Amino acid sequence: MVLAPQNPFYVLQFAETAATNGQWSLALKMYLRVVEMAELPVDEQDKDEGAGGNGLARRAWVGVKLNLF
Repeated sequence: MVLAPQNPFYVLQFAETAATNGQWSLALKMYLRVVEMAELPVDEQDKDEGAGGNGLARRAWVGVKLNLF
């Protein structure tokens, strides 16, 4: 994350590592940061019809859901 903080995949890996270590509040914060970084703007969401959406954002939302339970 130090070398490429603008890359949401590295932040996602950090969030998953924090969740594995039991640091739930840090993991939730990082998952939400990935969602913020990876989601498409509203005007670009309609262009991505058949691809199934953004995988990083979806994976981060699953992490958020797992953190809340």
